[in-house]
Amino acid sequence: MATSLPKAKQVLVVEIDDSDFSTYALQWTLDHLLAPANIPNFKLFLVYARPSVTSTVGFVGPGAAEVLPVVEANLKRTAAKVT
Repeated sequence: MATSLPKAKQVLVVEIDDSDFSTYALQWTLDHLLAPANIPNFKLFLVYARPSVTSTVGFVGPGAAEVLPVVEANLKRTAAKVT
């Protein structure tokens, strides 16, 4: 007698960041693909896209090049505490 393996769920990846666009994308996904009326056919993975230091820190002028490595090191230490 042959036995069938359980059907694997498809993987759905949603990238999120701090923008309103990603909030909308996540809400749409939850409403349309993982709604309670539907049987969830997906494994949902959220990927957080952390903005780079240069896009979040607006240092301009002399000394800016020296500040960014310090800020980057601080962000890495903070991230290490979280993970």
